[in-house]
Amino acid sequence: MRLMQALCAFLVSWQLLAAPFAAAGSVAMEPEYMQDDECASGDDSCSLSLLQLAGQSRSLSGKGNTKTWSVQAASAKATVERMVSHPGFALSSSFFEGSGASPSGTCSVKALNGPVKSNSMLVHGFGAGGGGQSWRYSGLVVSDGPPKNQVDFNQPVLLKVKVHAKPASWTMQPSTINVGGLEEEPADVQWSASGSADCPPALCLPPRPSGAGLVGVPAKPPCGWAAEAGAVVSKEGMPAGETGTLLFDISELVAANYSSFKIWAVPSELKNGMWQIPEQIVTSWGFIWLPLEIPI
Repeated sequence: MRLMQALCAFLVSWQLLAAPFAAAGSVAMEPEYMQDDECASGDDSCSLSLLQLAGQSRSLSGKGNTKTWSVQAASAKATVERMVSHPGFALSSSFFEGSGASPSGTCSVKALNGPVKSNSMLVHGFGAGGGGQSWRYSGLVVSDGPPKNQVDFNQPVLLKVKVHAKPASWTMQPSTINVGGLEEEPADVQWSASGSADCPPALCLPPRPSGAGLVGVPAKPPCGWAAEAGAVVSKEGMPAGETGTLLFDISELVAANYSSFKIWAVPSELKNGMWQIPEQIVTSWGFIWLPLEIPI
């Protein structure tokens, strides 16, 4: 009995002595992983649920002001997650057809070099009355995606987008948010026409509404709809007053050599031939991907 008691005491003492050394052999400081809806735009201390995406992570390192993060996995390569708050281009256009100087339209393509605020909205609306009919559209271009020749496609390439839908005091149509590839990064554009058949650059044209809930043919703007995109990845938009984070699998687009992406929203239902979706404010976005080599 005394021998067994001594053996037990020895084992307990050994565990107490070994605990500090075991801790020293593991990670000294594990980064704090916050929930997606708690991550503030531009907050360097906030990492976006990478444990869920990269497995059991073991280290975190940042590179400069680009907020490029690499997470070293215990038994896999690093997953890169880059979250940025405003590099990109805001698209905004409107068209009118009816009485007075008609048709008319405006278009703006503007680089987002400052705080996002309300410029990075996804908008799609159409209304008609006695004086005529009007269309309103806003979208977003996200550039600097991962280069195809640096991506390990054994893991999906994700575009992570955080969206807040502005509250509304009236019923709006549900929306679908789409992502498609662009051949090249756009340039700044300021265009307007009044009483003229001139049309803006193709990037300014609103996409055609689409969705299973559509009934009837949506009214076409004076210069027509944007050309149909090739491969498109879609998610349901946020209802009015709600915030959410959407993950788009853009592996196919990156494999097709796209590194710039257009994000837009369309109504998935119409009401008496007209529509207005909740304004979807994109507050942050970024790419999650597995590189062929771990960045240093």
